[in-house]
Amino acid sequence: MNGRLNGGVGAMVALALGSLALCIALGSLIGTDPMLVFELGTSGVALAWAGLALRELLEGRRVAAALLVDARDVTLFDVPCSVTPGLGTDAVVVGFLRPRIFVGTALIGALATDELRAVIHHEDHHRRTRAPLRAAALAGWLRLLVRAPSPGHCSRGT
Repeated sequence: MNGRLNGGVGAMVALALGSLALCIALGSLIGTDPMLVFELGTSGVALAWAGLALRELLEGRRVAAALLVDARDVTLFDVPCSVTPGLGTDAVVVGFLRPRIFVGTALIGALATDELRAVIHHEDHHRRTRAPLRAAALAGWLRLLVRAPSPGHCSRGT
């Protein structure tokens, strides 16, 4: 065997033994199985993340409801969209079960046909890949781990 492989195996054995020693020491200090503490802590973190992600998803739902008030459904470049004056020159994808593309009325007039096609297909990619759901999951982790402020547009999947 070469020296590199032996060094890697030695490092893995040292890591395993160090982890085992830490668990034994922690168990004797707290008087119970340290895995119980780990499992409870991990469950708490998972529940906190799920709550934060759900809050982001519900905010996206609120945004969608507000945008739908003045929206009209159209098909642009074979992609179903909702055009609304409320977005101005923006385009976003909102919704996690059935993501929907919202396009600002002013955006349609502000872009050349090829530019508008690129924007619509870009947003369609977000819609097809359920970007709002992924963005909410990421926002939950960011808020939990780094105390980051709400990412705003990311919760809508743009």
